[in-house]
Amino acid sequence: MVFGNVEKDIIRILSAEVERKFGIKCKYGKRFDVPREAYSKFRKQYLGDYILEFASRLNGSGKVLAVTDADLYTRGVNFIFGLAKINGNSCVVSIHRLREEFYGRKSDYNLLLERTIKESFHELGHVFGLKHCSDFNCVMKFSKDICEVDMKSMNFCENHEKILFKNIKKYSATYIMHRENFVL
Repeated sequence: MVFGNVEKDIIRILSAEVERKFGIKCKYGKRFDVPREAYSKFRKQYLGDYILEFASRLNGSGKVLAVTDADLYTRGVNFIFGLAKINGNSCVVSIHRLREEFYGRKSDYNLLLERTIKESFHELGHVFGLKHCSDFNCVMKFSKDICEVDMKSMNFCENHEKILFKNIKKYSATYIMHRENFVL
């Protein structure tokens, strides 16, 4: 599911990477405008919680990964790269601050793609019950800035990988009739 103007190639490649990593078929959801109700004139950002809840309401019985180009925040922090509820049914990732242009640097499509995949794996990890990790070799490491996104691995640590696939197996068994469990 896409909110705003995210490049189709990013969604296509992200979908393939999610299928590869999580072993569950993806299907594409609709493209939506970023909800105006989520916008804060004071902050000049969008409330990630609103978009997360909006995506959750649109979801059927599967899990949803919403990707947006909107600059997101949540209460108590200046910005977020993404948002999810642990064991929830949806998550949202913003590519706004994952772009090199945001930092006044030259556009780098491959770096944007790598960052988007990392943050999507991270938020989907939460959806499947994972908490933050202290290991930079684990994609579940919390990133407070773009440097930390770049430093962390695209993989799950051994402990988180075991928990993840145990939880995916339980989830897949529940929805065995619907192999297209992710909506992107």
